[in-house]
Amino acid sequence: MTAKRVPRELAVFAFYLAVALWMTWPLGRQLNTALPDLGDPMINMWTIDWVCHALTHAPLHLYESPIYYPAHLTLAFSENLIGVAIAVLPFHLAGVPPIAVYNLALLLGFALSGYAAFVLARLVTRSAPAALIAGVIYAFVPHKFDHLSHVQIVWSAALPFLFAALLAYWRKPARAYGAGIAASLLLAAITNVYYFLFALVTLALTVAALQIADPRRERRFWLGLVLSLALGCVATIPFLLPYRIVSKAYHMTRGEGEAIGGSGIPSNWLYATPRSAVYGDLGAAEMHQHEKQLFPGLAALMLAVIGAFAGMRRTREPDQTPRAPRRTFVLDALILLFATLTYLGIVTDRIEWAIGSFRLLSFNTAESFAVILIVLLALRFAPALHAAAQRSRFSADAWAAALWIAIGYLGSLGMNAFFHAFLYRRIALFHATRASVRWAIVAYMGLAVWSAIGAAAILERCRARRRVMAALLVALCVADLWPVIRWEHAVPTIAPVYRWLATQPRVAPLIELPMSGNGAEFSYLLGSTAHHLRQFNGISTFSDPVHARLRTKADAGVYDDDFLRTLETYGCRLIVVHAHLFPKGAPRAWLARNLASGRLAFLRSFDHEIGGDYVFAVTRNFRDFAPLREPRVPDGAGHMPDERLARMLAGETTHSDAIMAFIDTPQPYEGIRGALHIRGWALSPHGLRRVTVLLDNARVRVDATLVERPDLRAIYTWYYFVPKPGFVVDLPRRPDNVPRQTQFQVEIEDAAHRVMRTRDVPIDWDLE
Repeated sequence: MTAKRVPRELAVFAFYLAVALWMTWPLGRQLNTALPDLGDPMINMWTIDWVCHALTHAPLHLYESPIYYPAHLTLAFSENLIGVAIAVLPFHLAGVPPIAVYNLALLLGFALSGYAAFVLARLVTRSAPAALIAGVIYAFVPHKFDHLSHVQIVWSAALPFLFAALLAYWRKPARAYGAGIAASLLLAAITNVYYFLFALVTLALTVAALQIADPRRERRFWLGLVLSLALGCVATIPFLLPYRIVSKAYHMTRGEGEAIGGSGIPSNWLYATPRSAVYGDLGAAEMHQHEKQLFPGLAALMLAVIGAFAGMRRTREPDQTPRAPRRTFVLDALILLFATLTYLGIVTDRIEWAIGSFRLLSFNTAESFAVILIVLLALRFAPALHAAAQRSRFSADAWAAALWIAIGYLGSLGMNAFFHAFLYRRIALFHATRASVRWAIVAYMGLAVWSAIGAAAILERCRARRRVMAALLVALCVADLWPVIRWEHAVPTIAPVYRWLATQPRVAPLIELPMSGNGAEFSYLLGSTAHHLRQFNGISTFSDPVHARLRTKADAGVYDDDFLRTLETYGCRLIVVHAHLFPKGAPRAWLARNLASGRLAFLRSFDHEIGGDYVFAVTRNFRDFAPLREPRVPDGAGHMPDERLARMLAGETTHSDAIMAFIDTPQPYEGIRGALHIRGWALSPHGLRRVTVLLDNARVRVDATLVERPDLRAIYTWYYFVPKPGFVVDLPRRPDNVPRQTQFQVEIEDAAHRVMRTRDVPIDWDLE
């Protein structure tokens, strides 16, 4: 790339970044709180933060992430997101908070994917305006908005970059293009392992198709291509080998039932995500299945059809070289044989042919025979296909894009078709795949190219108003793909206990209790970004046996001697109990019993939520815990630390210097008909100044009415200076500018001018 072209390329990238900001607004002004939901995005947020931290502190221990202690290579329990983390590393180093870093990664993923598709489509069509349209279609296809929780799905730039480099190399085998192939393979491996696997298979099939349509026979050409592929694959080994190790060590493979559950059916391509403003409400509700909503939008399909009919001018004459007739008897016989075997594999449960006790052939599926049959057909009709490609008005690049559409569609059917079923059952790398519907990204790449072909044909006929027509087509595609997103909002404030842990590196490994419930396991990940200490907690696609054993007991509320013995055996030094989540009754009795026996020692408590966070030492593994005990100073209710602990263990209320708040109604994801009634309470040792409901990303602000709550005054007697701790908001109807799927938070300001926000409450608010 010449220096003169750099500003133009940056301008194209900036265009896609601007579109990403526009289509996801108000994400751009709420980077530090907004998330698609408070589940998987928290995992990816934590992963990106850990990779950034490890790259700058312990790069050789990158995969030893601090979850699922005592397991090893725990980063390989899910997507590593290394490529994503590298892209946002400057923001991390600048001190940008983890949630904001994650959201910046999301926006960059959209923009880079759009730019990559632009590069690919421009190479095929030689039209920058048409390529601009392809980038919009590929970057913002509705399926990606269905996967807003998975930044690795949004980050799909590696595929267009890879195939742009391949097509460029096919035209001119320059070293730079070979390096692009290798670099793109590496990028796929460190952003999305699914995409890496899909890329390898699609690449092999594309090379075969190009060799038929536009054959290359130079030795130097093939040596360069093989070397590029080899370098790319070798470079991925350090990043993919940990997956192989943990797969063997912890038996992390997907059962065929999971693979079947993640497979699509043809009708999935007719339905778009409910987040699509244009198509989201079309079709029966039962036909909308998360991850399987693959409809790409009508604009892309219409442009692709226009491209198929209008086509591109042929740039070379058909090859007129006479060819010797081929003898195809053997191929024809093999085709007949494998067509028969494929048919039998489809229509029968099992075939066994034997002579006596000697089994000649046994099979119960057809996918292997189907793959062999297709290879034989390609060999048999290769000359005819080559001749057809030579006569075609389309280039070999365009035919490659058509192949991607077919591969992506067929792959998305997963175990319901022979293609992915063959890969899953015959290639070990595919055993870890669950959602084969993600093959759709390959089809979207091909569709984006064909949309550019159609757009180029339209623009060629509108030369006088080319720029106006290009702008109209871009606007049409943006409108067709426009999403409706209900952003949820995390509480980004790091709890005091995590800030304290960040100053105590000797207290690891630790465990936080309870291990799950009410999104606890996700909120712990945000706390982990403050201290990066090793802990038994974790949440990802897989887990290790120790975590599974502890989690099973904790989820059942069984805190017994075996639970503590397991922690002692594996070196746990600290237990952090979150009182607002920890069950009352037997679990707290378990704490009291082990405190009395000396196996646990109380260190300190921290004001947080309702009830606080309590820290205990496991004395067998942490003998020098005494210096960490908090001073014997009474709290605002006059309770000493031990008295505060005793009240917590008994399930009684405790004093907090922080603002406490609770929303009674409505509950998260509750359906609201007619009026919206919000009820709750708040307390502060400094008294309340105001309570405000922030509706729909704080677009609507409503001051709450403060009311008396005698029930609270009876149990929180020390907050006598808060005469009206209850708050009430009644909205008779949904405001016109508030969508049906919305959310709210409650913002409380106390008399000391401290401000806090409650957790997000998503609701579905219909009109009567």
